[in-house]
Amino acid sequence: MTSEEGASSNSPKRAKTEFGDVRKIGRFTVETQRLVKVLIVEADDTLRVLDKMTIESLNLPVTVQEAANGSKAVDMYRATPFDVIFMGLEMPVMNGIEATKVLRDIGARSMIIGMVLITLNNDELVQAFQEAGLDECRRMPMTSNEFRSILQKARDKI
Repeated sequence: MTSEEGASSNSPKRAKTEFGDVRKIGRFTVETQRLVKVLIVEADDTLRVLDKMTIESLNLPVTVQEAANGSKAVDMYRATPFDVIFMGLEMPVMNGIEATKVLRDIGARSMIIGMVLITLNNDELVQAFQEAGLDECRRMPMTSNEFRSILQKARDKI
């Protein structure tokens, strides 16, 4: 931490850290957390909006973006890597299996959580999704507690 010449010891001082911003004011230290960057990838607009609303209602330090297909998700990741990607399976243009493979091939270290509908009874498809490089596979709809648990794990890793 550095201070300007002539500044008093009570002047605010700042330091950037890997995890956030630390500000020292006098004898008090205030730390702000880095936001967990989340991407929701799902073709169904209603499910995508519902997941986003659920995540935002948790009051965790997150920022949430959305993509309607795997190709868009890959493009968005290349522009801004995400900490957590909630990946739907069945999507137009590029499905969740293909998108997960591409993300892993380009070196994505994000937690990728596959999301499959409870009604999907195709174990081979789910297994192919997991083998593409998922960290976890969950049945939709996910509960707020499931989202919270995953986001807390991601926050602990960053």
